[in-house]
Amino acid sequence: MTGSSTSLATLASDLAAAFRRHDYTVEGLERALGEEAVSALARSDAAVVRRHARGAGAPGALLRLFVLGDALPGRRSSPSCRPPMLPPVQKPACGNPQVTTRCAR
Repeated sequence: MTGSSTSLATLASDLAAAFRRHDYTVEGLERALGEEAVSALARSDAAVVRRHARGAGAPGALLRLFVLGDALPGRRSSPSCRPPMLPPVQKPACGNPQVTTRCAR
């Protein structure tokens, strides 16, 4: 991280706390997403998982970020999901609100 002295151990600790706070466990995902989505996750059926995760609040956002690798606009990633040392997601230079990290040209 440029300009930051945050250690990986600190970041890992903050991420673990976010996962615990949002009940990011198999049982918690079953409650938040439903059995169909968890079964789809076991089958690697990303389309079904994504559809269920979109309406599942913070657990769904965590799943989309860390399992599906989706980029979420800043308004969709709850501040409570972000570790405190991570800045809010900024609008990219290309102006596309769907892209949060980089813009392909």
